Amino acid sequence: EPEAVAAEVTAAAEAEAKPAPIDAEPDVPAESAPVEAGEPELPQVPAGVASLFLTDKTREIAGLEDVGPDLSMKAVSKELITGDNQFRGALSCFEPAREAIEAADYDPIVLRYNPDDTYGDGANFEVACTKETADRFEFEAQEALALEAAAAEAAAAEAAAEAERNKKPPRARAGPQTIRPWVTDGTTEAEIDAMTIKPDSEPPVVISFSRPRSEFGRAINFGDADALDLFDSSRCEVRPKKEQLEFVTLTHLDAGVQAVPTLSEIEVQATPGPPKPMTTQTEPRLMDPEEAKAHTRNGGELATFLKRIQNDLEGMLLENSVFNYYEDDLELLAQYDDDDADEGTGTEEIKETMSFSSLTHSKGRKASCVDWKPSNKLALAVSCVEPHSFEERVEAGGQARPGSVLVWHFTDPINPQYVLEAPVDVHSFAFNPEDSSVIAGGLADGRIVIWDTSEIRDEIVAYQLRRSKGGEGNSSIGPPVCRPKQLSEAAMSHVLPVTDIKWLGPVAVNRKGEVTKTEAWNFFATTSADGRVLFWPTKLTKNPKTKVMEWTPSHECKMTRGEVAGILQAVSLDFIDLAGGKSTFWATGMAGEVAQCDFKMQEGDETVPMDASRTVSHFHEGPVRSIERSPFFPDVALSVGNWTFKLFREGSQKPIFSAPTSDVYLSVGAFSPSRPGVVYIAKSNGEIDVWDFTSKSDRPLQTVRVCSGDIGCVKFWPHPEEKKGQLLAVGDAAGVLHVMELPRSLRRAVNGEKDRMEGFLQRETDRVKDVDGRLEGRETQIEELERRLAEEEAEAARRKKEEEAAAAAEEKKKKSSRKTLTEEDKAEEEFDEMERKF
Repeated sequence: EPEAVAAEVTAAAEAEAKPAPIDAEPDVPAESAPVEAGEPELPQVPAGVASLFLTDKTREIAGLEDVGPDLSMKAVSKELITGDNQFRGALSCFEPAREAIEAADYDPIVLRYNPDDTYGDGANFEVACTKETADRFEFEAQEALALEAAAAEAAAAEAAAEAERNKKPPRARAGPQTIRPWVTDGTTEAEIDAMTIKPDSEPPVVISFSRPRSEFGRAINFGDADALDLFDSSRCEVRPKKEQLEFVTLTHLDAGVQAVPTLSEIEVQATPGPPKPMTTQTEPRLMDPEEAKAHTRNGGELATFLKRIQNDLEGMLLENSVFNYYEDDLELLAQYDDDDADEGTGTEEIKETMSFSSLTHSKGRKASCVDWKPSNKLALAVSCVEPHSFEERVEAGGQARPGSVLVWHFTDPINPQYVLEAPVDVHSFAFNPEDSSVIAGGLADGRIVIWDTSEIRDEIVAYQLRRSKGGEGNSSIGPPVCRPKQLSEAAMSHVLPVTDIKWLGPVAVNRKGEVTKTEAWNFFATTSADGRVLFWPTKLTKNPKTKVMEWTPSHECKMTRGEVAGILQAVSLDFIDLAGGKSTFWATGMAGEVAQCDFKMQEGDETVPMDASRTVSHFHEGPVRSIERSPFFPDVALSVGNWTFKLFREGSQKPIFSAPTSDVYLSVGAFSPSRPGVVYIAKSNGEIDVWDFTSKSDRPLQTVRVCSGDIGCVKFWPHPEEKKGQLLAVGDAAGVLHVMELPRSLRRAVNGEKDRMEGFLQRETDRVKDVDGRLEGRETQIEELERRLAEEEAEAARRKKEEEAAAAAEEKKKKSSRKTLTEEDKAEEEFDEMERKF
């Protein structure tokens, strides 16, 4: 905690500044402090042994339920203990001995049951942290078993001897018993006679039941019926009469009773004891000025200590500034217990912890890309571009406006830590995950740029010191500016603005698209609406013809729209396991395309640039603004279009899941880095929908308002193993960068969530295959039905024509049978003749 660190700093400074007095007694270590009389001295925990208290839940996780008096020792794999430490953090029972267990020189780790609390620290298990200690545990266990066996043999021998001593002589057999007759006093017979049921003297009532012979053997069902309904004059002589009874309806009464306890006011006066006059005399211990300067200047003990704890202290103070003091951890402990966390209610909301905005660099601009600095959780960057339309750009006459990327730190939400300068707007950028001082960016004119912030590291430190001192010096001096280290030529770059950029990992890509493993992250890929994907190395290469060092892409491929003519105007891309040797990637287009591509050149393919499209799907309307692979299921990708988002699976052309159509435009989507079944969808009205497929797939689990304008980009902190919190960076259309903190219910996976999500994906995949199979059969049925309808229509037309011809012939026959034809009949015959002729 910051208070503890500050106390440590003060204690260290006082210890160095105050020399020990001559007559001071030597410090007595805590271990050698005398033990008070009457209290037994407890043994100390020996070296190589860690004393821990394991709860029932931890014993269940580690498989130690059966460890007890019957089984005193068991081995647990180091991987399981380390995984429990990473998953539960400070709540793990193995956390006090984490470093000792990780440094153990053997695997698996041996744990011994300690029911008697040998060391008096309340622990119930001993952990052998070294191989020598584990061997000692085994030897002590075998020795204990041998002693128990010897004790059991001695006890059995003693019991046998005791039984022999206590053995009694057999008793003499008794003589034959005499059976005597039963003698009664008369009361028993009277009781039996009183309890006997005797028939009355009157003859019994005989009731005869009859049924038809056809119903013999069937089950008999008795029931109630009104006598009037069953009255038959042939069988009954007296007609039944229904009595008019009055039924009394009880009235329900709701009554409440309030029990108020009797209050009493009691006052107690506590009188302190008598005052005692006491005096204390102190004398300050001063350090020599020269010695004090030696401690505080660079290289001194105090300066070294302060420099060592500076970053940790700043991080703790910043975490305290964003910590929710009103959250009751004990109240939420039972709600998020591992046994009861199968169903998340999602009632906790996402809260904004910090926002960043610069009046100089981001005012009047919109955020286009955001990324976290890999080496620092408290630093992130955002690029802001001019929100001009095509007509406004034409009126500007192609004048270039300088662009920038702002790098922010949580210590200052108003002034950026430093600025990455570019000749035009930066539409996309990305930090090198291995070396955060290297940043690659894509510009609005299609060119690629690389910044190296290691060259201005001293300026950044000096600017931070100046800001920490309250802005001493010239206040007009802005943050440090980093200018491009490498800038590609227009002829070797894209012809349209760069829409996405991705680092490829520790691999290299040659001119044929072949992937080879390397030690460093030296390659990245860019794409644009010109339909090309360029693979760039971070280092310059020598042109074999001109012998000049130049920066050119090592490989190039284009993307088409599949069966539809034209190029795929790429918007976003995501690569699939390049470190595993694959050369495939996902890409999205401006016309609703989602393509699965392969940038490796096939044998015999001499086309330059090659066509990388393998499978192209057209299931979106409008631009598909983002695509992202699931961190838990690498073959599943999330695509976000204008009105809906979809889940695609590698190798399938159709989406396995389509979300309901939204009433507003969708901007971008992202998978949760810690929960397999949760996705986040940003919308153009400033809201973010949280979808949990393990709970419901027809509507979002919750919706949170971030801003009032369009959300342009989102990015998760890339290290979800941090248990202190999970952060989401959101950039809006006003150039403001928001940092949202996720609640525990959205960052902690429930039991079996990955298996449930995998089952959901498999069911959706089977559903799509079943629909496709049925569709093929239905197409055959539709063709057969259309053929039959065509035949029936042709037959009906033929019959109608024959009937019309027969009617015409009959009419002609009637007319010809007449002796004289009128002028009207002649004209009609001529008309019929012309009609048959033409």
